[in-house]
Amino acid sequence: MMKKTVDVTKEIIDNIKKLDLECEAEQSKACLKLEKHGVRFIDALLENYNSFNAKQITAACKIATGIKIDCESKKDSKFLIPIINNLIIRLKNDDDKMQMTIWLTLLGKMGNVHTIPVIAGLLMSDDKRIRANAVEALGKIGGDKVKEFLVPYLKDSSNRVKANTAIALWEFNELRSKIRKVFDEMIKDRNKWMKASAFYAFGEIKADEFVQILLNSIDDSDEDVCRNAFLALVSYAEQYGDDETAGQIK
Repeated sequence: MMKKTVDVTKEIIDNIKKLDLECEAEQSKACLKLEKHGVRFIDALLENYNSFNAKQITAACKIATGIKIDCESKKDSKFLIPIINNLIIRLKNDDDKMQMTIWLTLLGKMGNVHTIPVIAGLLMSDDKRIRANAVEALGKIGGDKVKEFLVPYLKDSSNRVKANTAIALWEFNELRSKIRKVFDEMIKDRNKWMKASAFYAFGEIKADEFVQILLNSIDDSDEDVCRNAFLALVSYAEQYGDDETAGQIK
């Protein structure tokens, strides 16, 4: 059993090192193999992190953030705690802000309530990308423990932070009137990215009350606002299938 584990880890390491090959076919083949290993791949990536160059790490992290993580899986459970511990270490010691956003994304996917204090500590970051990803990670974990940390960030100056906070807090019925007011302010804001981010949030929340606002905005004069309204409506259509919403955006 030990030899088999070592062999699988070696195979994963070898495939990660193929992610910077010039041959795209070899890269794609390595990518598919890594995806099949799921959380075991993420574990091997973090355990052997210093064995890879920057390009390999960037490509591997992109794959890792797309891995579906089943926290209830007995097969995967033995890898989850080591992964979480390694992610926390990386998050505390990494100076690369882009890498920090990836570690936050992965921690959120783990859905472990014990990581809330670590993630919440980064809500105070001066970097709006880190704040936005910290909010998103906490939103993935969810629950009352997260709510108290996030409510103040409905007033954040960043459009992404505001939108992610609204998405994360929508599950709490008692906060919905406050969130609706935030959305109204974002839509009326002179900064087009506030409006665009509100529409992105509508597509994530998929509440019926936002459909008409989106339909009225798909001909917006601003290309980015128009695109986000359209993409949000597409996400509604994907959820509900051939219903009235899908018919209206065809």
